[in-house]
Amino acid sequence: MIEALFRKIIEITLTASVIITVLLLISPLLNKKKYTAKWRYFVWLILAVRLVIPINFTLPNPPVVIEPHAIQTMFSPAPAISPSAAVAPSNIDADANFVENTGEITQHTVVSLEQIISILWLAGIILFISYQYIGYALFKKSVLRWSIPVRDKRIIEIRNQLLADMSIKKSIKVMTCKKISSPMMMGVYRPVILLPHEDFCIDDLKVILKHELIHYKRHDIWYKLFLMYANAVHWFNPLVYLMVCEASKDIEISCDEEVVKNANIRFREQYCEVILSAMHRRHERKTVFSTFFYGSKKVMKKRLINILDMSKKRHGIVALCSVVLITVFSGLFVACQNDKIASAELIDNISLLDSGNSYSFTNDKLVIFYNKGAVSAEVPLTIDPSDPAAQNQIGIYISKEKTAVAYHSLNNPGKVEVLISDDMGQTWNTYPVEGTETKKDFFYDKLIGFTTRKDGWLVLGGSVSTGHQYHYIYLTADGGKTWTETGNLNKIYDHVITGAGFANNKIGFICFRYVNEINPVVYRTEDGGKTWEKCDISIPESYKYTYATPLSPSFYGANGVLPVILRDNEQDREIAIRYTTSDYGRTWVYDSEYQPIIVQL
Repeated sequence: MIEALFRKIIEITLTASVIITVLLLISPLLNKKKYTAKWRYFVWLILAVRLVIPINFTLPNPPVVIEPHAIQTMFSPAPAISPSAAVAPSNIDADANFVENTGEITQHTVVSLEQIISILWLAGIILFISYQYIGYALFKKSVLRWSIPVRDKRIIEIRNQLLADMSIKKSIKVMTCKKISSPMMMGVYRPVILLPHEDFCIDDLKVILKHELIHYKRHDIWYKLFLMYANAVHWFNPLVYLMVCEASKDIEISCDEEVVKNANIRFREQYCEVILSAMHRRHERKTVFSTFFYGSKKVMKKRLINILDMSKKRHGIVALCSVVLITVFSGLFVACQNDKIASAELIDNISLLDSGNSYSFTNDKLVIFYNKGAVSAEVPLTIDPSDPAAQNQIGIYISKEKTAVAYHSLNNPGKVEVLISDDMGQTWNTYPVEGTETKKDFFYDKLIGFTTRKDGWLVLGGSVSTGHQYHYIYLTADGGKTWTETGNLNKIYDHVITGAGFANNKIGFICFRYVNEINPVVYRTEDGGKTWEKCDISIPESYKYTYATPLSPSFYGANGVLPVILRDNEQDREIAIRYTTSDYGRTWVYDSEYQPIIVQL
């Protein structure tokens, strides 16, 4: 749950970062063209809302796809491999069984890097918000300790008049505080205007109180609170800090514009004098839950120039609408790969290795067994009794989410079809794999699997001749209804296939039988089979026998398991070991905690 939420935040922070960068770059240009600060005031608010709401809609094939790396930590030995529960059968006889287990096998716990980062992200939010609230609580306690209600009737009268003129029904308390050096408003639910002293002239008091009451009427403290939450959620993004800083400046500048709206130059000069007087005093620590009459020298200079500028300014409605549209639709073009998988119900293919799913052929009928035989289902497929090799030419994938059987059509032997069940064998649908009948080869080997209910893969292997075998890869994105040929590595490595598996709809693996090197031969693709690179997998020195046969890898997100059969010529036996990955198969590590299993073929 937290990982999916974090992936949404990553998508949002990337698109928002682009918008923030553009806004920061064009702001000086818009200032020169005499735009008011109010449009930026609303732009930052819209962006803050976008940053806080963890909802993102993406295109089916967005141009930017993020694949978060993950890492697993094995706390105890992993479960044994059961060939009957494998994602797809390899070229090794389907009736192979395990006759000896050299050690007790227990369950394992997997913790991915994504989970760790997600937890750190959540911890960062808690720390960030805690720091802000604790800082405010200490500041409030210190300030109120030295605050008393105003005694000067002039201040009360000016406040009441301004409240009436500005149609503010709530009576805002005004207090003096010796701990502050410039006027400010503090508090979210019960705001209070604080003055450093009561010795202000009438005109200055009107300006100061109007400034703070405009903040109140516009709910600027709530605005700043919302900015704080956006900053907390994206505490790892430096651009969000810059956005919050710029928004805080524009809150004050836009407030100044409201104060001097339709005012003459004399009033503007007086307003500037009040601000300049605050500049000569020491200013206190700022908190999220308050407004300050004073700012940094650079900000104050900008405010003074803006206040004295009496030229007509543009409202920036077009610019505001443009940013709104960009903000709303920018998320369509960025997607986190794991998020797509999660939304399509990721299948844990690693757990299938020990789930007890299996199949058998009885009276030329194929029967599927789920959950160690607790549920069984007959596949509506007739096996050709005249062909003794027909059973070995069927590809089978079994899970409670999706069951698939790849076979040759009896009506058209050159055409491959796939039987699909989404309800553990209760109902079945038949879907053709288009184009298979046009291939020159008859497909003897069929390896099939699904990473989600929608995303699946099919590898078809042709006839074996002098140790060579052509193969073709098909992918589906609609649960097996349609299959599209995506590629192969026949021109790179066309030897006999011993296994295949995909981590998602892009990343896949083809495994080959030993030819002239002792280490497992496994190739990896990141684009659905168009291009390939060889995996660097080495056999431990203690297990370097005659040859290694990698079987079909199984995946659950970034985490994967690769079984490997080693031939022990000295003792005339074969041993099953395994490798694990936590980064979508970029690197494979020998699982030393997994107890090797003696296999009888």
